[in-house]
Amino acid sequence: SDVAGHDVRSRARWVAAHCGTTNVLFEPGTMFSYSGDGYVLLGHLVETITRMDWWEAVDSLLNRPLGIAAASVVDGGTRRDVRLVSGHAVRSDPRAVVPLGGGTVTPLSAPEGGLGLSAADLVTFARLHLDDGVVPRLLNPRLLEAMRRDHTAGLTVRPFGMADAWGLGWGLFHGPGPEWYGHDGAADGMSCHLRFDPTSGVVVAMTTNATTGYLAWEDVLAGLASHGLDVANRSGTRLPAAATEVPTPVGCAGTYANGGLRFTIAERDGEFQLLVNGHPHSRLTSYDGHRFTLTAMDSGAVQTGRFLPDPGTGRVRLAQCLDRLVFRRE
Repeated sequence: SDVAGHDVRSRARWVAAHCGTTNVLFEPGTMFSYSGDGYVLLGHLVETITRMDWWEAVDSLLNRPLGIAAASVVDGGTRRDVRLVSGHAVRSDPRAVVPLGGGTVTPLSAPEGGLGLSAADLVTFARLHLDDGVVPRLLNPRLLEAMRRDHTAGLTVRPFGMADAWGLGWGLFHGPGPEWYGHDGAADGMSCHLRFDPTSGVVVAMTTNATTGYLAWEDVLAGLASHGLDVANRSGTRLPAAATEVPTPVGCAGTYANGGLRFTIAERDGEFQLLVNGHPHSRLTSYDGHRFTLTAMDSGAVQTGRFLPDPGTGRVRLAQCLDRLVFRRE
C-alpha cells in the first residue's frame, strides 16, 4: 500500500485501512517479501505501546541514551528543531547532478526511512550488538539475538537481492568468514550502509547524499578486501553468482503489482523494458536461472531480480526485485 500523500497524524488511520486480513498478499510464513510499509506498521506499534509520537519515542528511547543527535530526511511534523538533509540524483551525464526535494519518504512513512544518521551514529547504533561496554545496554540480549537470527529459513520463496537471509530488521550476509549483519537503504537521492560482526567487534558504515551511493559502497568494500577485511555483502547492482545472458523467457511480459507498486514488462523497440505508468523506466536484461537486471534509462542505475515460474506449470506468476515480491496481474 502506498503511504505517500497522507497526513502526518494519520498513521493509525492508515494502519486501520491497509493492514487488515484482506490486505495480506500471501500466507504468512510461506514467502519473503521486503516491506518498507512494514516499518510504518512497526512505527504505529511503537506509538501505541509507548503512548509517544514516533519521533519522540526514537529520541527518548534510543537517540538520547546513545548520544545521537539525529537528523531527518523529512519534516518531523510537530518537531521544529529537526535538522533536514537532502539528496542528489546523478544522471548518466557525469556533470548532471540534480538536487532532489524528497517525496519518497513522507511524514507518515518516517519509520520506514526518515532518520538521517551520520556514519559515526550508525556505528554507535550497531554497538548495541557488540556488548563492548561503550554504549548503554538498552536492549535485552535475547532480543538482540532474535534480531540477528535467520527467520527466513525454510520459506518457499527466500530472499533474493538485499541480503542472504533476514532476522528481525537486520539482514544476514554470508561470506567466506564470519556472518555479518546490517542493512542498506536508499531514498530520495541518499543511501546508507551498515555492516557489523559481533564476534570480532568490527563495524563498517557509510552514508551518501547521491544516487551513486551504492556504487561507492561497493568500491569501499573492495578497498577493505584488498587490505584483508572481507565484509560480506549482497550487491544491489550485480547478480550474486556467475550469469550467462539469455533471451528473455517466453511468458515473462505482463503487469505486476504489490500494493501501490505496479509496473509492466513489455517488449519495445527490440528490447524488453520495465514501464511505470506506461512510460519506459528501465531496460531488462535476462540471464540464466530466470534472473535479470534492470538498468534505469535516466541514471544508468542497476537493480537485480528474478522471475519465479510455478514449479508445476512453469508459468511465471511472481517476480522478485531487491527482495520485493510482485504478483502477475495480467
